[in-house]
Amino acid sequence: MSFKYSSFGRTRQPKNLSFGENLVGNSKYIIPYNTAHAGNNVFDVANIRKDYGLSTENQRYMHLLIDSTTIPGVTKTASVGVLGYINAFGIWAQLVKHDLPPSEPQNGNRFLPLLTGVQNNARKYFVFDIFGVDKVLFYAANPNASDVDTWQLRAAFSTF
Repeated sequence: MSFKYSSFGRTRQPKNLSFGENLVGNSKYIIPYNTAHAGNNVFDVANIRKDYGLSTENQRYMHLLIDSTTIPGVTKTASVGVLGYINAFGIWAQLVKHDLPPSEPQNGNRFLPLLTGVQNNARKYFVFDIFGVDKVLFYAANPNASDVDTWQLRAAFSTF
C-alpha cells in the first residue's frame, strides 16, 4: 500500500521579513563590500558573524530577487554571493543555485556571485535548495552591492 500526499506544504515567509523588504544596508543579513574585500576572506568574516544571517525556518527553498534597475549612475550592476550556515557542522558554505539556466553569463560556474546589470536584464530571480541550511548570509561582491542602498535584494522561503 502506498501513501499519496494530499498537500505538499505551504509557502511561508521568515519571521519579521516579507518578500517586499529590501535587505541591502542591513548588516545583519549582508556583509558590506569594504568588509569583505579589505584583505579578509569572506568565510572568515562570516565566521566572525556566526550570530548573523537570515533564519530559513527549516524551509526547503530560498527565492531570491536581485534588482539593479534602480541603481543611479552609469554602472548598474549588483553582484552578490550567498552563504549558508549549517548548525550541525558549524560552518558557512557557498550556496548553489538550484535553477541555473543555460544562458547564465557565468560559463556554468554555479559558485560565482550572482550578477545583475543593464546588460543582464537588470533584474534576476533565483531559487536555491536550502535543505539542511539553518540560515543564510549575503556578501557584496562589488561596490554597488553595498554602497548604493537603492538597489533591491529580496528573499523569501518556501517548502516548494
